[in-house]
Amino acid sequence: HLYFLYVIAGLYLFTPFFRTVVAHSSRTALWWFAGASFGVGVFDQILSLIDGAGGVSAATRFLPFLGYYLVGWLLLTTENSPRTTRFGIAALTLGVASTALGAGAAAHVEGEWG
Repeated sequence: HLYFLYVIAGLYLFTPFFRTVVAHSSRTALWWFAGASFGVGVFDQILSLIDGAGGVSAATRFLPFLGYYLVGWLLLTTENSPRTTRFGIAALTLGVASTALGAGAAAHVEGEWG
């Protein structure tokens, strides 16, 4: 129940590295890096669900949250404009729809919501 301590400690430990990456990368590259970070978290979760591989460690506690950490900084430093607002609404709609479809597909495959 105190897993967030590992998450915060891991992110704080790697913040100087991320600061260097942010300073020397373009915004497009940072968006790709954040997307890849989300992909690592998804892959880790899928691998543990399907294969039972891996285990809980301090590293695997914070890695899935790395994408949120980077996207939070990117969103904080993005200028607000009608274009970015439209993109945000589209991303939110797509995210909710894909989550609902994914949950429905998983429930269909399992035969229940268990």
